[in-house]
Amino acid sequence: DSMKSYRRATAEDISQIEAAEAAMKEYTALVEAEAKKGKKGKPVGPPPPRCLLELAPSDSSSSSGEQYVYEIVPEPINQVVSDSPPQQLSISCHGTADIAAYKCHGDGDNITFRPTYLFQATVFKFNFTNECNLKLPIKWTFDDMKKRGATRAGNQSRLFSGRAESAPSAVQCPFSIDVEETEILPKAEKQFVIKFLPLEADDFVFVLKGETLSTAKSLQQTQQLHMDSSTGSVVRMVLRGTGKRPICHFDVNETLDYMSRRSPNLKNENGVNSPIEATDSRSR
Repeated sequence: DSMKSYRRATAEDISQIEAAEAAMKEYTALVEAEAKKGKKGKPVGPPPPRCLLELAPSDSSSSSGEQYVYEIVPEPINQVVSDSPPQQLSISCHGTADIAAYKCHGDGDNITFRPTYLFQATVFKFNFTNECNLKLPIKWTFDDMKKRGATRAGNQSRLFSGRAESAPSAVQCPFSIDVEETEILPKAEKQFVIKFLPLEADDFVFVLKGETLSTAKSLQQTQQLHMDSSTGSVVRMVLRGTGKRPICHFDVNETLDYMSRRSPNLKNENGVNSPIEATDSRSR
């Protein structure tokens, strides 16, 4: 239990600690109640599993009033060998501490895709640069700004993952990003590709959000606004695109053996009852 990591507490951490304390309190009360019964008492069973999170002392919390926790790293499973002299081992440890910093092309911008026909795609590429010495995890989501995906419970907009997903009552997100969740190595740059592939003729406005670790700037802003800093830093882009419906669209499955099955009495591209002479399938 001597191995502990120190980090900022999240709402989930606080709930987990409170639930563990309540379970242990209930177990202790049950043990005492059965002990008072004497011989008539029943065995209670093993105690609840220990919570591997501990609240840090108040004097260890940040000056901004944020709560921190110790996360206990349990000892690995081991077996003591009897009649064996103790051994001393030297372990080399390496750690990196830094403040998250990045640069994202397009952050805060409005990205307008050219009008695109249904079932066709338009792409936009941008670079994300990790400027710190830590791995930066990032997860992308899409949020419909037109509120067409509102749920019955309220006017909250439908949140789409990096893959285009939709509920039966919500408009399908025409945007997708490759990749939707990844880690960017220290001092490295990664290119992301946003694809606009409309399946309906409409005007689309979505917000692309990328969640990553908190930067010094985002922490300062959340402290000034008294917001929850556990959400980290967010990259935002407004995506706009128009889906156009073609006059005619043929959804034809590719057939590799059509030429061998085609009747020779049919007219070819020149209007003659003869086999097709064109070597390019795109020829008219």
